[in-house]
Amino acid sequence: MNELIYFSTSDVMIKAQYREKRQSIRYFSHRGLTPDEREAIESYILNQIDAAQAEKGREIKSLHYLGVDDDLSLHLRRVHQQKQQKVQLQKEESMDQAIQDLIARSMASYYFEQIGYVLIELRRAEASAEYALCADGYTESLKKLVDAYNLYTDKKVTLEQVLSKNRLDYSNVDLS
Repeated sequence: MNELIYFSTSDVMIKAQYREKRQSIRYFSHRGLTPDEREAIESYILNQIDAAQAEKGREIKSLHYLGVDDDLSLHLRRVHQQKQQKVQLQKEESMDQAIQDLIARSMASYYFEQIGYVLIELRRAEASAEYALCADGYTESLKKLVDAYNLYTDKKVTLEQVLSKNRLDYSNVDLS
């Protein structure tokens, strides 16, 4: 068994090898270890790898640090690259989400303004003699604008909320 283990707190890459015949573990690091790092690493190895071997009915009799293995630096570089790629991907996803949120807020604001403009035009038309002719057109426009507005907001507005009750009765508009 060969295991590569990365300790992010001390930025150390370890290769641990279990030797079945001797029931021992030897391990290498990509750089020299301080006594505190070595103690933490050996504790981890004994807790994790020894537990796995104990399940198989094997007991670890010895643990040996064999020094620096330069090949582990390549593995550590790969870990760093993967970590950077993951961070970059998270940043891109965050930026994409922020852009989508900005677009949704802008579109909601746009449709909210358009609803307001149509309501103003509807009030102006209400004062004129042609109101009966144009009320259905305004109401149809409002339906479309309310639907579009609802696509970009968490609020779900109905046409009844946009138009007052007496205006709906007056125009005999079918809201379905």
